[in-house]
Amino acid sequence: MKNKTESYDKNQIQRHLSFNVKVKEVLPNVTGKNFYTKSSPQNQQLDNLKLFRDSVVHTKLEDDVFGYRELMKKSLKFDYDKALETVSVFMNFYKPNYIEECNCGLDF
Repeated sequence: MKNKTESYDKNQIQRHLSFNVKVKEVLPNVTGKNFYTKSSPQNQQLDNLKLFRDSVVHTKLEDDVFGYRELMKKSLKFDYDKALETVSVFMNFYKPNYIEECNCGLDF
């Protein structure tokens, strides 16, 4: 809350704060940098990745014959390469050159 301050240790942050609180409040407070200062396609892609992750981890059975039709469609349409690039940009925002392209000539 704006009128009081609470302190959390690392374990409490990991276990009890939501992803959004961690990336939109904790990281900026700790690093002095805020990835979410301006709205961008990368912000949206990171949010989409979180929603996709949640739908996989917290799978709900649907009311049709196939049970997981929407999750299957989402899984097939999801842009995994773009998500990986966005995570790289996000991580490099806080720690420059943390993730770098491999120049070894292999296609991973």
